[in-house]
Amino acid sequence: MLQVPFWTLDYVCAPEVEVDLHPEMLADLEAAGYKWQGNVGEDSFAKVLMLCAVQTPVKVYQPPAGFTVRPLASMDEAPDYVALHRAVFESTTMTEEWHRRTLLHPDYQPDLDLVVEAPDGRLAAFCICWFDEGLRVGRVEPLGCHKDFRCFALGRVALSEGLRRLQSRGAQNIFVETDTFRNTAFRLYESFDFQVIQNVFVYRKDYGEVEW
Repeated sequence: MLQVPFWTLDYVCAPEVEVDLHPEMLADLEAAGYKWQGNVGEDSFAKVLMLCAVQTPVKVYQPPAGFTVRPLASMDEAPDYVALHRAVFESTTMTEEWHRRTLLHPDYQPDLDLVVEAPDGRLAAFCICWFDEGLRVGRVEPLGCHKDFRCFALGRVALSEGLRRLQSRGAQNIFVETDTFRNTAFRLYESFDFQVIQNVFVYRKDYGEVEW
């Protein structure tokens, strides 16, 4: 599957053939010109999958005076959320159309779509969580804080509330995927007892201009 907004290829294979098939798929990627990004020098890029096995109450961090943690106000705040997401990740791939589709997704649960509102009304941070009731599994995707507000440690405030809500739903395991070069995010997840369980290899191929 081609994720056009993010220029990413998603693929899956059946569990019973993964051990044999996955190496072949990676070999095909490399034969097609894709390169693993974990050792390309200054621009090396890698990810990890982290797991928090919920056994004890989540650490609670209250928002600073004047800040409020609350669910996103649905479609009405879509433009504000998109602007915040773009600022946090310094990317324009997130669009209002994309975000609105997220809000309409069958697995979307409004009370797990959290934002931190600053005293002046601006959205300062966000933490979107997902929950699979059948598997009792939660996921954090994504989490971020605007650079103007990072001195308030709002990331841990939003994450704390998100994890608390997942735990109250009955989540037994909570996953998050993060870039290894984002040291602040990595340390934040570690402080909430997330542990690395898997390396996530990133492959990339650059193209020149294409005539359609």
